[in-house]
Amino acid sequence: MKPNHTVFFLLIFVMVFLAGCGPSPEEIATMTASTWTATPEPTSTPLPTSTPTPIPYDLTFTVVDADGNPISGASVMLAELGEEDEKATQSSDENGQVSWGNLPEEMISLSVQGQGYFSGELSQTIERGANEVKFTLERDPFGLLPSEACAQGEKPLLIEDFQDGKAQGWSNITAALEFNAQNGWALVEDEPGNFVLTASQAANFATDSYFYEGLEPYSNAVWRLRTKIVGNDNDAFLNWRHAGTETGDWRYIIQYGGPAMLDLSRLHYEVGHFSVSGSSFSPQEEQWYLFEISTFGETTEVWVDGEKKNSYTDPQLMEPGTIGLEVHLFDGSNSVYTFDNIVVCEIDSPFETIYVSE
Repeated sequence: MKPNHTVFFLLIFVMVFLAGCGPSPEEIATMTASTWTATPEPTSTPLPTSTPTPIPYDLTFTVVDADGNPISGASVMLAELGEEDEKATQSSDENGQVSWGNLPEEMISLSVQGQGYFSGELSQTIERGANEVKFTLERDPFGLLPSEACAQGEKPLLIEDFQDGKAQGWSNITAALEFNAQNGWALVEDEPGNFVLTASQAANFATDSYFYEGLEPYSNAVWRLRTKIVGNDNDAFLNWRHAGTETGDWRYIIQYGGPAMLDLSRLHYEVGHFSVSGSSFSPQEEQWYLFEISTFGETTEVWVDGEKKNSYTDPQLMEPGTIGLEVHLFDGSNSVYTFDNIVVCEIDSPFETIYVSE
């Protein structure tokens, strides 16, 4: 069969015609550009940003004496925390240390008080993180150390040497010192640097400070104090285990000074007031004495300069109480009673004196 040339040429013509009617390469490029969308590059989701927590200011503060020995029981106040913050004032432990964490700033201002030492202050900056600061307190030659106030095995309940110029817990004495009340009480220098408490006639009033408000009632304890007298026309009472109710009070009373011999008496509102142990001892003027008044079990004793002067075993021991000073100085009296180093120590065995003769 012969090929049909007519059909062949017709096909060629159609193909050429169709090719001439289609878009040119330039038109195809234009159309492609107008419809093309770029493929987006992959992106990562950003993580939330956070501010690093700053390292806190931490402080360990150590109180020592001149020999580097730790001072326990020192009161340390950090001013930056404010008086209302219960952690602002702390008492140093057996290692002489107090600690604070997460302090508000780098500046620290500290006030330090230790029994028997001059008070001190410190201001400085610290760094973030742990800080250790050591502070030395200077010994007050007239200050009473806890180790001197109580014997080994005794627990200090009260130590007052008046070296800070105050008499905390004694309202009448505080009224005289801070509010100029004319009641006969005063703090004076017995010798340069040694502050003592005196009671003298003032404004025609009897001078007294019935009891110490800052001491919880105790059972077995000893009261130590140093005392001396100028003049002999009046007397004084040391009130021991002093307490009371609305109907009356009770106490053991140690009377001394003036024409009176040292006497131990018992006062109870249900029974009365009567002497239970007399003594022939009468203190000499201008001479310091160490009085030690103790109760252990049912027995109350009075010791003067290491010698027992009075003793009484009470068949109906009165309830625990506190201490009180009572000095009777009326108009025209020439007597002055002086007190220093008032101490109360809890005891767990029969009393033993700490007096050492000079």
